[in-house]
Amino acid sequence: MADPKEGEGAWRALRIRSGAVARLHKEIGLYEAEAAKEAAKAARMRAEGACPHDVKQQARAPRCVAPPQASPPRRTRCRARAR
Repeated sequence: MADPKEGEGAWRALRIRSGAVARLHKEIGLYEAEAAKEAAKAARMRAEGACPHDVKQQARAPRCVAPPQASPPRRTRCRARAR
């Protein structure tokens, strides 16, 4: 007969993992909202005729805000550089 505590452990693990997914979903939404806000600010600066350097730096900001992507395996990166 199965131990009842095994079922509790599985539920706990599932709850932890689903919480992590919910947190990541929320973070991605926040990143996207912030990127849209920064892009709108850069467009507004362009329309107002701000200094080109300031506009360039502002346009670059959303790339810094984007969530990190999983990096490819090291072997793949090294092959890409060798080409």
